[in-house]
Amino acid sequence: MIDDTWRSRELPILQAVAEGEQTGVDDTNTDWLLDRTGLTPGAVARGLGALLDGAYIDASDASTYGGSY
Repeated sequence: MIDDTWRSRELPILQAVAEGEQTGVDDTNTDWLLDRTGLTPGAVARGLGALLDGAYIDASDASTYGGSY
């Protein structure tokens, strides 16, 4: 069974990242993803973590520095 968060969280983030790449957005950071997905900051952070762990995306994790992905 597909995890419940895939359709509601990870897929919208992944689609937004793909949109950014296709349209040439230089910085698809957390704030940009919040605007595109309508998700909460916590949901975006958890979704990005899951996508990074699953090797769906390649990103810099600045959260350890108090920032965002």
